[in-house]
Amino acid sequence: VFISDDVFKPRLRPIVIDGSNVAMSHGNKEIFSCRGIKICVDWFRARGHQEITVFVPKWRKEAPRLDNAITEQEILNELEHERLLVFTPSRLVGGKRLVCYDDRYVLRLAADNDGIVVSNDNYRDLVQESPEFRKVV
Repeated sequence: VFISDDVFKPRLRPIVIDGSNVAMSHGNKEIFSCRGIKICVDWFRARGHQEITVFVPKWRKEAPRLDNAITEQEILNELEHERLLVFTPSRLVGGKRLVCYDDRYVLRLAADNDGIVVSNDNYRDLVQESPEFRKVV
């Protein structure tokens, strides 16, 4: 009888990364540093995590502007290609950008999958919304 080593390994919980929060923290709150997201993903991968999801607003795919500095934007495409990054919906209506509340995506996935949230955000507004959210924050 052959028993795989995998049988004895504890299941690592899914990782849900607040990409905006991680990128802005790495960029000292001035620059959206995609490198910060990559460092975070690589850190969890090195520890054996396989279920990793990063959420970033879709408008971060747009060309950088002076009022919205972003570095190493190609990392976002690489992570999306690896199916690690999910862009949350956003669109322009009448010249104004409408974005969904990506924090809700982060907490919903973590709550639904017993995941661990990676963020500096306390999500004060959302923990009042749901006991499930309170549990994962």
